[in-house]
Amino acid sequence: MGLTTGETVAKAVRPEGEAASRSARVVAATKLQIPPLRPGLVPRMNLVAALADRSRSLTLLSAPAGSGKTTLLAEWHGDGREERPFAWLSLDDEDNDPVRFWTCTIEALRAVRPEIGDRAEAALRAPGTSLNLDVLPLLINELVELPEPMVLVIDEYHLVSDGLIHESGGF
Repeated sequence: MGLTTGETVAKAVRPEGEAASRSARVVAATKLQIPPLRPGLVPRMNLVAALADRSRSLTLLSAPAGSGKTTLLAEWHGDGREERPFAWLSLDDEDNDPVRFWTCTIEALRAVRPEIGDRAEAALRAPGTSLNLDVLPLLINELVELPEPMVLVIDEYHLVSDGLIHESGGF
């Protein structure tokens, strides 16, 4: 039986128990770095302009593997017209765990705003915590209070198959 967003996050931690919980706290800095642009790339100005459209609060970029999604997102970041700060998270197979995923997401946000996420992260680790009822409202309330908007890029999201992560992402 799968977890729902109303169930506790503590149940979502991998069976390795405390070792898995401790490892969720460590996020490699390379996961949070925006990939550098390679010299000689053909600029995709129209696509960058579409990404930079501020009338949307969420943009999903989906295309086949190898089509240049990561490169396009990095190009958007490097575009001189884009003024918003970028928080970047590159996912891998190990991030397919709700606690790990949201820990990494909070760390990505902290790369731009270090004061973000202390209460949400504490709630994430507390027994009996619900993502939708506790963790995400705390994080969203902090984000709403920011003086300026930011961009959060979650690269390689296709690696996520955990239903609880998908459900909580729609919060």
